[in-house]
Formats: sequence, C-alpha cells, structure tokens
Amino acid sequence: MAQFNGTNPFPTHGVPSNSGTLLDEFFPGFGQASAFIGQFVAGNLSGYAQLLCLCSVLSFVGRYINILVRWIRENFTSTIHLQRSSESYDMLLGWISLNDLGSLARSSVARVGAEGKTPPDHFIAKKKPLHFSPWKASFLFWYNSNLLLFRSTLKETAFRQEEEISLTCLGRTSKVIQAFLAECRLEYLQRIENKTTIFEHSAERWRRTTAINARPMSTVLISDHEKQSLISDVDKFLAEETQKWYSARAIPYRRGYLLYGPPGTGKSSLSLSIAGHFGLDIYVLSISSVDDETLKTLFAQLPQHCVVLLEDVDATGASNCRGVKAHNAATPKAVTLSGLLNALDGVASQVGRVLIMTTNHIEKLDEALIRPGRVDKVRFQLADHDVLLQLFHFVFASTVKHQSSDTMERLADDFAKNIPTLSFSPADVLSFLLEHRDSPSSAVIKARSWATRALEERVSDSACLPEDTKSNGH
Repeated sequence: MAQFNGTNPFPTHGVPSNSGTLLDEFFPGFGQASAFIGQFVAGNLSGYAQLLCLCSVLSFVGRYINILVRWIRENFTSTIHLQRSSESYDMLLGWISLNDLGSLARSSVARVGAEGKTPPDHFIAKKKPLHFSPWKASFLFWYNSNLLLFRSTLKETAFRQEEEISLTCLGRTSKVIQAFLAECRLEYLQRIENKTTIFEHSAERWRRTTAINARPMSTVLISDHEKQSLISDVDKFLAEETQKWYSARAIPYRRGYLLYGPPGTGKSSLSLSIAGHFGLDIYVLSISSVDDETLKTLFAQLPQHCVVLLEDVDATGASNCRGVKAHNAATPKAVTLSGLLNALDGVASQVGRVLIMTTNHIEKLDEALIRPGRVDKVRFQLADHDVLLQLFHFVFASTVKHQSSDTMERLADDFAKNIPTLSFSPADVLSFLLEHRDSPSSAVIKARSWATRALEERVSDSACLPEDTKSNGH
C-alpha cells in the first residue's frame, strides 16, 4: 500500500509504472491515469489529492474525447461555407430570421432595418425595426429530421476581417445542406419577387444593399417610341437564341447604352426600370471612387445576366479626351480611360451583362468610350409639352376620380401651357406637382408664377457662380 505523510498529499511509493504497457503506446498517459483511478477507488488519497486526481483523469479523458470528435467531424460530417459577400449569405440569414432561429445563438449582432418578420401594422412599431442575427456564435437546429450545426466566424482577408458562416451535417455528403440552402433560396426569391435588388461595391467586392419595388416602365417619361425601341432591343439581346448567335460568331455577348442629358431627366430611373422590367439585379458603381485594378476586379465578379450602372461617367479623368490631362488625373485613386475600356471590353468582363452609362455632359466623353458598337446613345432632354402632359396625368390620374376625363385633359393642357417648354427637368416639375397633388386646379393656377420665380432664381444663382464653373456648364 502507498505510504503518505502529513505534508505531501500524494503517495510516496506504490504507484505502479505502466509507461511501458501496450495501452500506453496508443494512449499516452493511460498507465498513470489508471493508477490514479485505482488509488481514488481504494480511498487511499486525501481530499486535495482526490481533486487533483479527478482533474487529471478528466483532462486525460477530455483530450481523447476531443480527438474522437475531431475524427468524427473529419470523416463523418460534411460542411458548406458561405461568405459575407455572397448573396447566399443573405438567403440563409433571411431564412434564419423568418424562422426565429437567431435566438438560439448566445452571441448576436443587432441591425436596423434588416429583413425579418413584418412588425404589427403601426407606424411606431414599423419604424427602424431591430433585427438580431448570430455573430461569432454556433448553435444546433433541426431541418427535416436532420441535425445541422450553424457556425459564424471571422476570417482574415487581405485588408480586413470578414464574416463567414458554415453549415455542418452528419454524413459523408452535403446533400442535406444543399437541400436546405435550396429552400432558403426559394424563400428568398419569393421575398424579392417583383423587386429590384441593388448591389453596390465595398472595397473590391459587390454587396447587396437593398431590394426595392420594381419600377414600372410607364413611370419613365421619355417618348413612347424611344421607350418601346429600348425595351425591344434589351429583350432581343437577352433571348437565348441571341446568345447562341453571338457565341457561334465569337462576338462578345455584351450590350451597352449611354443615357445623356441634363440632371433630373430620368436617366437613373430608366436604368432601374429596365432592371425591374426584365427581372435583373442592378449593380451600381461610381467610377470616381475606384481605381483601374478595383474596377477590373468588380467587373470580373458580375453575374452573367445583370444591369451594370456607371453613373456620371464624365466625373473622372477616364472620360476626357486622349492627350488632354484630366483635372483630377493626378489623384492617387482614379480610373484611367484605358482602364475603363479594358474593364468594359477585356476578357475578364462578364458576358451577358447590360451596361448603362449616364452623363450630364456628353461633350466631355472620349470618342473611344462612346463609339458605335460599344454603346447606343439615348438622349434625355428637359420637359417638353408632351412630357408636361404626362407628368400632370401621372400625378392626378389616380388621385382625382370625381373629375371627368374632358376636364382632366383641359387642366393638363392648361398646365402645360403655363410652363415654358424645355426649361425644367421632369424632376423639377414633378416636385412642384406633388406639392399640389390634392388639387389639380391649384397646380394649374400656380404653375406660371412658380415657373417665373424658379427661372429668376436660376439666373440669380448663375450670377453668383465663378466663371470657370459657368464655362463647365454647372
């Protein structure tokens, strides 16, 4: 029997040495652990020694439990990873939110206005809703009688940390997770049906920012002939037989448009309407905020069918004529003309995309950027008589129902006569009409005085501008 003294709680001898046993070869520490267990069972240890013995045994067992768990995970589980920049991330978190599974996580992140269950029909209840999603956490949940593990972690990227989600299931195949993600995808598509999803860039990746109700083409105030011609052209381009025709002739399958005209004439609105009409996502990019390499990377990440909107393409040095130094060409972060052309036409540029560029100053653009074959030009102008009539009917057709059609036609004609043609953008006129949306008669009566005052203010503001600003057309 082991001997003890009053100062040392451990046995001074009698602990058998099993380091040379066969089990110790496969399970290091087994001999010592079994000896401690024997002493513990025999009651030969003091209270303090019993506690240390118990901790040692638990450490020994825990180590091999971890080894067993890791072995099972590596050989009998399957995992799928989802990155924050991927739309599949939004699909999964939308499903998690709608099924209230976020509460299973012990660590969450709070977001304002994120998608989740619709709050009660009350203004205060709906204003700035809070939504909680798992953050650096893990939890188990059941899907079709299959146990899944959700895990949220932070992964190091080149310049920052990015969240990554993993889903793990038992089995040597990930078919269960694939089926689950397919359900998340269907639910997501149903949720954004009749909506236009907008993507904007964050560093060198696209990120979904919002989904808005698809804007009808009827709300875009350009001539019906031009509108129908544009819709027909995009529809023909997106047809499967068109893609085959391009492919058979080794012609890059891409389409581009340049929308040009004064501010407020509906260029961006038309871009959103085209995306909504054809059920495409729209990727919005301000090229003044990126350099050549970032632009090339972003274009390489575009999906096959989408709308790419390059707003105010004249705002950077890329648009200036060859051989003329751009005003901002010396800035350390700017897109060059060659960089923009390479992004639009290079091998990394995605096929099947519809490119839309907008500008307020077409005269500033380099001919190489807007040559035939690269883009078709669509001109937007200030409101003429027909557009003024359309704006009046657009605002009052659904709000004033007690007026006869003849009366509304007369009011619309009087309104159009009170506004000088080609003097105001449709956005300016619409803003005025919305102030009088409950009274078409009031809009007609006050239209002339509003137009006169607005033109006088414009002249006054122009007189205060520096000469170089006036020469640039601002």
